[in-house]
Amino acid sequence: MTASRWHAADRELRSAAATARRIGAPLVLVLLPRPEQLYSIRLRGGFARVAKSAEQAGILVVDPAPLLAEDHDRVGLFLFPADHHPSPRCYARIAQIAAQALTTTGIVPTSVTRRERR
Repeated sequence: MTASRWHAADRELRSAAATARRIGAPLVLVLLPRPEQLYSIRLRGGFARVAKSAEQAGILVVDPAPLLAEDHDRVGLFLFPADHHPSPRCYARIAQIAAQALTTTGIVPTSVTRRERR
């Protein structure tokens, strides 16, 4: 990515965080990894940079890549061979990871997540 794109991303993240603070709503950035990022930590560099910018702006960042990389069937997390979009199983796992992060940080009370599981 170019420097101008990084500056634009920083600007957008700060703007989104300011808007969320103004309306009193939490803001969460959930990173959706590409398949190759589950096999190589080196390929997550851009995510690390975006995550750092988001956290500096006061945004909670959920990066499911490390947990997804531990999955026994990483290939099955994506719609191979047609494309690199997450599969339904991957989206479900990302939702679990995000829900855990939201309850751990207190953004969503545990009672709410228990009620939804019924």
